[in-house]
Amino acid sequence: MVPEYHLKMGITQKLMGKDGKAIEHFRTAIELKKDYVPAYVQLIDCFKDYDLENAIKTAEMGLKHSPNSEILKKKLAELQSLPATKK
Repeated sequence: MVPEYHLKMGITQKLMGKDGKAIEHFRTAIELKKDYVPAYVQLIDCFKDYDLENAIKTAEMGLKHSPNSEILKKKLAELQSLPATKK
């Protein structure tokens, strides 16, 4: 239940434009539940526009803990297909 709380708080902070706080909540959710795919997805989305390298690392870490996650596989493929200039 606690990881879900942090996920929802992170989403709320993200909607309010407080990306730093959102990232903290998503990371806390992941620390509490290493295979919590929704938190990885949200964290990837926070990073992908300004820190592509960290977004890729987050997707890889998520797949390490949830290797069968189709959404994380898709996110990683999308990130890796972005132009090198964005990386």
